[in-house]
Amino acid sequence: FMCSYFPTKEGNHLISIRYGRNSIQNSPFTVLVEGFAGDASKVVTANKNFLLEGVTVGKEAEIKLITADAGKGELNVSIIDPNGVTDTLPVTIIEREEGDQTVNFTAKTSGFHIIHIKFAGFEIPS
Repeated sequence: FMCSYFPTKEGNHLISIRYGRNSIQNSPFTVLVEGFAGDASKVVTANKNFLLEGVTVGKEAEIKLITADAGKGELNVSIIDPNGVTDTLPVTIIEREEGDQTVNFTAKTSGFHIIHIKFAGFEIPS
């Protein structure tokens, strides 16, 4: 016999295996699940009004991200300036606590900037 189980969260999982109505020997089993690849679709932007308000040239901007339910993954941010040049602005990523991160940057010029935020290699939702 063969069976598969695909957990959706990290942590200890209790797995019971039965043959007919009886548990097999040593069942239930405790299995530690860790090291999930992150899910960018579960990253939440905590201050969505940031997108509507925009930023002020010379004033530090802050984007708050909640990654608690997204699993493990690296957060990467790149900004394209109004001239179409990538990574001219230094970006600081601060992990306030597990699953709560802040992205800080300061716009040097006025105009439309494009911000790409990736988690575990994939773009987060807009």
